[in-house]
Formats: sequence, C-alpha cells, structure tokens
Amino acid sequence: METMCIDHFLPKAKGGSNHLENLMPSCRSCNSTKGTSDLETFRLRVAVHKKTNGIKFTADQINFLKEKNVLTVLKVEPELFFFEQKQG
Repeated sequence: METMCIDHFLPKAKGGSNHLENLMPSCRSCNSTKGTSDLETFRLRVAVHKKTNGIKFTADQINFLKEKNVLTVLKVEPELFFFEQKQG
C-alpha cells in the first residue's frame, strides 16, 4: 500500500485551513498531483484522464471542456475517491 498523507479539501494556497473538516486522507501521489486544485477540479481531472486513456489536462483546460459540454458528450462521471467509498 502506498504511503498515505493528509490533504486539504480546500487547499491552503486558496484559503483552506488545517481544521479537521478541511482534511482528508490521500495517497502521496494523488496529493502531489492534486497540488493546489480544489477537490472537485481534481475529481474531474482524474475522471477525464481515465476516460481519455491517459491524456493529462490542466484545471483550466478541464473547466473549458466543462463549459463547452465536452465532458457530458464524453460521458465523464466524476471520480469517487477512496475516502468517499468507505463512508457509511
């Protein structure tokens, strides 16, 4: 199993805090890849990456594709992360 770390729902760089409500578990590579993206943007980046066989898009490119309804046409479903799958 990959080393886990603590990530922020809202990145500290965008005003997020270290309060428990803003923290989530994350594997080190996902945390690094997410960088300063918010969770929803990262969720779409991962889903598009999977749907397009590994093509990487920036957050701005994802937002552009979303605005043009390309994600709907491609039937991109937002990624459900590990910590969300294990709730309940």
